Amino acid sequence: MELERDIQPRQDLQKEYDELQRAHSLNQERFIAELQAEREKSRMIQRELEALKCSHHHISQKYDSDVVSLRQRAETLLGKIDMETKAHAATVENGWQVVNTLKAELEELKTQL
Repeated sequence: MELERDIQPRQDLQKEYDELQRAHSLNQERFIAELQAEREKSRMIQRELEALKCSHHHISQKYDSDVVSLRQRAETLLGKIDMETKAHAATVENGWQVVNTLKAELEELKTQL
């Protein structure tokens, strides 16, 4: 009888141990699966990051190129505006000279009459 009392707690302990082993094994498998899923997510995010870096680099280069091009175009247009302004000023000056000359001729004609 004493042997039976000794065996029962051992069987209970063995049963509990086996259940803990199964639970541990299941937890370990779940953890490994989650870890693999997280690693895969990390790889995908890393690939996306690399693609974004490449895209950013391309856009940045295009922007820099466009800025240089637009600045050159602005300088060219400012130069043309300056030339047109000077040409217009010369034309206006010439027109005033003609007007003044004609006024002077008109005054001379008036004095002759």
